[in-house]
Amino acid sequence: MPKDTLGTEPSRDTRADLSAKNIARGILAAGSNVSHPIITRCAYSSPRLPSFTEGSPYLSAVNIDLFLRALRDDVGLMSVEPARRIFRRVDPSEEYPLPESCTPYLDANSLGFYLKPLLPIVFVRTSKGEPLLDARVALKYLRENSRKFSTVLDRIGQEASRILNADVCESVNPRPPWLLRDITQPYRAFTAKHFSLRAGLWVHTPPGISTVIGPLLNQSGPLSVVTGAIETDWHHFELFVVAEAPEFDGQVMVIDPDTPIAQMYFITRAHQVEVRFSPDDPGAEPNYWSGWEELGTSLTEESKSRTSEQRGVASVDLSCPHCYVSVTAAAEHGVPEGHVLRRGFNPAYKLLKHEYHARGKKSHRS
Repeated sequence: MPKDTLGTEPSRDTRADLSAKNIARGILAAGSNVSHPIITRCAYSSPRLPSFTEGSPYLSAVNIDLFLRALRDDVGLMSVEPARRIFRRVDPSEEYPLPESCTPYLDANSLGFYLKPLLPIVFVRTSKGEPLLDARVALKYLRENSRKFSTVLDRIGQEASRILNADVCESVNPRPPWLLRDITQPYRAFTAKHFSLRAGLWVHTPPGISTVIGPLLNQSGPLSVVTGAIETDWHHFELFVVAEAPEFDGQVMVIDPDTPIAQMYFITRAHQVEVRFSPDDPGAEPNYWSGWEELGTSLTEESKSRTSEQRGVASVDLSCPHCYVSVTAAAEHGVPEGHVLRRGFNPAYKLLKHEYHARGKKSHRS
């Protein structure tokens, strides 16, 4: 037995600490590197049971084999769909500029993937307004009060077929009779005011790349999702989504299957970052700035820029003599008829981005 600095044997706590470190070192040493992110969707959960077992409140030693036989083996808890640059219907009558005219906005929209549940996410409050932050408990509450919640239970039962083998369901008489109908998207309490949904997937990324799971970017989702960053270059475990307990009217809230609830994308961990101050740089690298100005002017002269017109209070601007006299008078009592603020936009960033990536592709081919 090794001695510590005082010549005595290591304490029990020290031995336990060394053992834990050895286990951690062994886990990390067994890992491997990849050259690109890999997302693996799983039919089974981390406890090595099919993922949707946590969405049923009725499983017991008597019926679990039937339940497992009825489950499809080609589905996971959530689908993973590439995020979209444009996710809404754009009305042609909308005034320019649209958010969709901004390239950085579109690039943010399309980062990574949407996570979508395969079954309804069902939230329930008691008659006293207290939330039941466990999917199985919530579903059992609905069944015990089935007369009151028959419509919701019918809706849940219709969606359950998405994850079941029809042949098995048609050939058996389950006990209880709603064993293969009352199944919802699993979740459970994370804190007293938050809950977690297992995503049914794990991610393996190259060294220095983390996976972020957070709210949908630039659009509203049905849940208030908390953002988390996971170092998936070494942590290869099932991921999950954390959200705040939702507020809703009545006793039941249902989020439909296939509804985007979170966005998953990748970031680089920069371990060394330098923050500088400059008294003379004009807000950017000087040569780039001057080139940007030249490109913008050229595009404007070629009539490739766009102009936005704003009226009413939106047109109040200190460059206008009328507004400069009194912003309050202009904003509160109205601007003159025909008062318009015009601002120009040119596609310089979009053009430079295209040229940059084109150059990178050419360099890669050569």
